Amino acid sequence: MTHPRLTLHCTADLVERDHPDHTLLRDRYLSLRPKAKLYADFADFRFVRFAPSEGLLNGGFGKAYRLTPTDLTV
Repeated sequence: MTHPRLTLHCTADLVERDHPDHTLLRDRYLSLRPKAKLYADFADFRFVRFAPSEGLLNGGFGKAYRLTPTDLTV
């Protein structure tokens, strides 16, 4: 309980293989995790896009914050 923690509430959407973004996501994922090439094309492997609706940040004693989607964008 002494370490900061973040809880995200999100909507999750599966990215289907025929979606135009699938190839882009696959290429990006494999550029970061090249060993995943072994299983990235398995039938049960999926990419999921998360859209955060809010976040709860607990930074320690007396440091709790509710975050908006705008707070969570880079």
